[in-house]
Amino acid sequence: MESFNTDRKNVIIVDDDPAFNTSISRFLTLTGYNCHVFDSAIGVINFIKQREELFTTPSCIICDNQMSGMTGLELQEALQDTNIHLPLILISGASDVHEVARGFRKGAIDFLIKPLDAKKLEEATEKALSYHRAKLESTTSKSIIASRVASLTPREREVARLVAKGHTNLGVSLYLNIALRTVKLHRHRALKKLKAAGLVDLVKISEQVDI
Repeated sequence: MESFNTDRKNVIIVDDDPAFNTSISRFLTLTGYNCHVFDSAIGVINFIKQREELFTTPSCIICDNQMSGMTGLELQEALQDTNIHLPLILISGASDVHEVARGFRKGAIDFLIKPLDAKKLEEATEKALSYHRAKLESTTSKSIIASRVASLTPREREVARLVAKGHTNLGVSLYLNIALRTVKLHRHRALKKLKAAGLVDLVKISEQVDI
């Protein structure tokens, strides 16, 4: 099997039809995607669990829903139990409206009907990759903020938490029974460590990570 190039956008293709896999992977590879092909959903699950580090760049799965063994919808449900939540595009030549609705309820990005239209396939793939990119950026942002919060002293964190909840400096002073100038000092240091320009930024940070 070919390996991923983590500098490129990754597309996992899953179908038990070898001719279909070859056709779609060739098209997407020529379009600029890094493709990896599987003929079963089980193979995908094992691969994802073993190679989590590969999915730090935008990635998605294009999966046939009517495969023998585990179907695309069943794969979608199984992926919920992994640490990697890749956006999924379901494809089928015979799925009814109920299957389509179920796929979307479970979080599928799109549901395409065979024979696939090249333009629609590329549009759905870009949509899925954009979704995963946004999710990766959000996760990275939260990780950075969490590390900044961890750098606060217990008192700085306490003051920052109260200020973010709407308490004034004087209110924090009375609540914690410490001098007003001490509150101001802790608040200034906390904002500096959190790289927050002011109260608005502090509130946004508190909404993302528990201070």
